[in-house]
Amino acid sequence: MADRRNILFIQTDAQHHQWLGFQGAPGLKTPHLDRLARERAVVFDQAYTCSGVCAPSRTSFITGRYPVAHGVVNNQVRRRSPAEPLLGRLLQQAGYATGYFGKTHFAGDDDAMSADGWEQSFTIADYKKYLQQHRIDATYPEKKGIDRLPGRYWNFGASRIPNEHYLENILGDLGVQFIERHADRPFACFVNCVAPHSPFTPPRPYAELYN
Repeated sequence: MADRRNILFIQTDAQHHQWLGFQGAPGLKTPHLDRLARERAVVFDQAYTCSGVCAPSRTSFITGRYPVAHGVVNNQVRRRSPAEPLLGRLLQQAGYATGYFGKTHFAGDDDAMSADGWEQSFTIADYKKYLQQHRIDATYPEKKGIDRLPGRYWNFGASRIPNEHYLENILGDLGVQFIERHADRPFACFVNCVAPHSPFTPPRPYAELYN
């Protein structure tokens, strides 16, 4: 097992491939991703999605099959076939410690992540419970009738959620903890951010970085 490479997969949502400092985007500050890209990361600069819609694309990623094959052809399909091959199970069978943190949206059951091959997971449903447990006001702007607002894809200001409790920070911390805990064996750690998907409500101080 010592010759197997560890896998850290970082995925953002609805982010243009040029919206990164190391891709030459003027004015954008992404120092940590820039460092990963410079040092040991694999940058997929010739990658193409098999679907421009979220659930079909994400389901293809974890099954290795086109939407026409796995049947999740739009965001309204809530359940994929239980017979589909799943990346988490395959990695687990290959001897990897598996962790999945963040957005799923691949037509599965977030309560059945372990059955899908993920030894440790933290989904959006878990994050909602986290906010409730910490008594954090989760009614940040994008949760206030956003579907009825004509400018829903634009900036609604800073999130009401403090930076240390913001989803992407929680996911990063969980990913680091998972890697440190499994340093003695091959691991596959998937960190799936929701940001920068609209609506744009970053926490302070990041909300003030751009106008």
